[in-house]
Amino acid sequence: MRAAFEGLARQVGTQSCQYAFAAVYCLQGKYGTELCMTDDAAFLRSLSRTPGRVDYFAPLCAAERFADALAALERFAQADGRPYAFFGLTGAQASVLEAQAPGRYRMTADRDWAEYLYDSQPLATLEGAGLKQKRKEARQCWKTLGDRLTIEPLCAAHADEVLAFQRTWMAAHDAAGEDASLAGEDRAIAVALEHFDALGLSGIVARIDGAVAGYSYGCPVGCDTYDILVQKASAQRFLYRVVFQECVCRCAQGFRYVNAEEDIGIPGLRALKLSYHPALLLEKYRAEVMDG
Repeated sequence: MRAAFEGLARQVGTQSCQYAFAAVYCLQGKYGTELCMTDDAAFLRSLSRTPGRVDYFAPLCAAERFADALAALERFAQADGRPYAFFGLTGAQASVLEAQAPGRYRMTADRDWAEYLYDSQPLATLEGAGLKQKRKEARQCWKTLGDRLTIEPLCAAHADEVLAFQRTWMAAHDAAGEDASLAGEDRAIAVALEHFDALGLSGIVARIDGAVAGYSYGCPVGCDTYDILVQKASAQRFLYRVVFQECVCRCAQGFRYVNAEEDIGIPGLRALKLSYHPALLLEKYRAEVMDG
C-alpha cells in the first residue's frame, strides 16, 4: 500500500504532511487513522482526533477528480451516521466543498494546523540576512562542543539508543508539564524506529561524547518536498539549530521544499518556525456540519 499511496502523492504533487505515508502509519495509535485506496484516489479519516466525531481529510486524487471524490466521501460520511467534520482542507478544497453543499458547513480557518514550507537550500546553508542569527547560533554550538559533537545518519540499528534518549527527553518534558499529546507522539516515534527502513525514512543522530544527544528524521511527500516528521535534542545550547540544519543538509537535498509541519498553536513553536522565514504557509480549514 505504501508504494501505491506514495505514487499517488507524487502524481498529485501534494506538499502536505497529511499525506506522508510514514506519518499516516505511525500516528494510527494517536489519531485512530484509517486509510482506504481506490485505483485513483486515497481517502483518510481519523476516529479519535476529536472526541465524539470522525474527522475526514480531503481525498488525495488528481484535481479533475477532486470534486467527484469529495462528493463521494461526503455521502459516505453521512451514511456512516456518526457526527463528522472535514479536517485539514486547503482554501481551494474548502471552496469546492462549499460550492457542492452551500450552507451545510461552517468553514473555519485552522491556523494552528497550517504547515510551514521552506526553500531547502537556505535551510541547508543558513545563508542570507534573514538567517544570520540562526547561522551564528549553530556555529556557536559547534564552537562550544568542537570534536565532542558528531553527526551520523540515522538507521534502524540506532533504534535502541534513540529510544533510550527519547525516554529521557520525554521524562524531562513530562516533568515540565508540557503538552499531553507528546505521549501519542512518543508512541509514533517507537513505531517509526521499529519500521524505519520499510517506511522509507531517513534522518540523523547527533552525539556528544559518543552518547545520543539529538535526532531527527523524515521522508519525502509528493514530488518536491521533504517532510521533517520529528526532531529532538538535549538542552545543550543551540543544539536544535544544528540538528535541524544537519537533517536538511543530509536528507532533503534534491527537494525544493522542506515541510516543518504545524505549530499546533504553541506560541514558542510558532515564533521559532516563523523566525526561519517560511517560503509559504500552507493554510488549513475545517468544515463542521451546521446545527439544524
